[in-house]
Amino acid sequence: MGDHLMMRRPLMSIFAMPWRFTALLAVVSLGSLSAVFSAQPVALDRYESRFYTLYSNLPLAEARRYGGHMDLVFNEFQGRFQSFRDRRRGRQNLYLFRTRQDYVNQMGAFGVKAGHTDGMFFRRNQASGLATYVGDQSDQRVFAVLQHEGFHQFAANYIGDRLPRWANEGLAEYFGQAVIVNRKVRLGNADARRLATIRTAITDGTVINFDDLLNITAHQWHENVRSGSDLGYLQYVQSWSIVHFLIHGDKGRYQRAFGQYLNLLSRGWAQTTAFERAFDTSDTSGFQQRWLEYVQQLKPDSYSEALSQMEFLGSGLRALDRESLGMPTTIDQLKSVLQERQFQVTRMSHAGPIMIEATDESLYHYLAPDGQENPFELKEGQKGFPPSIGASGLRPAPSIQWKRDKQNKLTFKIVYR
Repeated sequence: MGDHLMMRRPLMSIFAMPWRFTALLAVVSLGSLSAVFSAQPVALDRYESRFYTLYSNLPLAEARRYGGHMDLVFNEFQGRFQSFRDRRRGRQNLYLFRTRQDYVNQMGAFGVKAGHTDGMFFRRNQASGLATYVGDQSDQRVFAVLQHEGFHQFAANYIGDRLPRWANEGLAEYFGQAVIVNRKVRLGNADARRLATIRTAITDGTVINFDDLLNITAHQWHENVRSGSDLGYLQYVQSWSIVHFLIHGDKGRYQRAFGQYLNLLSRGWAQTTAFERAFDTSDTSGFQQRWLEYVQQLKPDSYSEALSQMEFLGSGLRALDRESLGMPTTIDQLKSVLQERQFQVTRMSHAGPIMIEATDESLYHYLAPDGQENPFELKEGQKGFPPSIGASGLRPAPSIQWKRDKQNKLTFKIVYR
């Protein structure tokens, strides 16, 4: 990961590989979990991965697979924020449940209402941890939740509790969008739907003023979410886009200042004074203009887009299998049957559900490195399984791999060759 950055040396470029932050740390004391375990509504096994103590009622092999994924993510956190240190010095707690009801029940035992969430980093009394459930969700969806909430957990333990809401959520969204391919973390992905959201807000004049977003309070943030207004989702997307801009904009010009900004915050500086010192200005108007220009020209990442599309198509095939319907043999046949049956997938976001519908023509082809739009390929699967979906024009080439658990539940994951 490169040379270690000492405390008194200048901050490096932070999101060009490698990047480092130097900071003084806030101490977060989490206490013991022994007092709450006697009240668990579900029986949980415990094992330790490299960076996590994992409590789960999943089969051991499956739990270890998710734990191994988060070890890679945590290693990325530590590598990127190497000069931040965890004074708590210990493994992070990770709760991974088989069903959504198990998740809700256990969070309730910790005194946390989780009925409207898919995952969280929580701290309540003597209990603390990263928590989510698997259910019938795809790996990609579970990974995204774990990565987003996992950053909140990491930030609380390593950076401290003074991160402004926009920076905390923007960085969590940035890491939540990461894709791990053959054990390598791919960062900086840009999702087409969120880009469309922010560009529409810019066109409509509903984009959030920079000063307002940079100084938004936790109460205001949660009120925007609870109100059901478009601001609830927009504040997440806009915060993500600002983080993306600070990391990748103008060939990394703002990386060092962003690192200094987080450094000052971790040392207790107020948001306004930290921003002024790090970026050498108190006027955000020019900053906002450069961000507007950056977002307008930013292109979606074709690889992560393809994985998201494959996740949708895999969910469609699983629905057809569940209803014992005949399986298509080409992508056109799959499109026809999904559209005819008005198939749709609801993905939860932090501000509510996002609907993805089979009528979206972009779901059935992907952008290859040569700029050509290629249809996804359906390949005959093993007996008793749906066909595999692949994108042979990408490198490494992703494809869907099916399996059934002991309850005969059909699941899939994306593998790379």
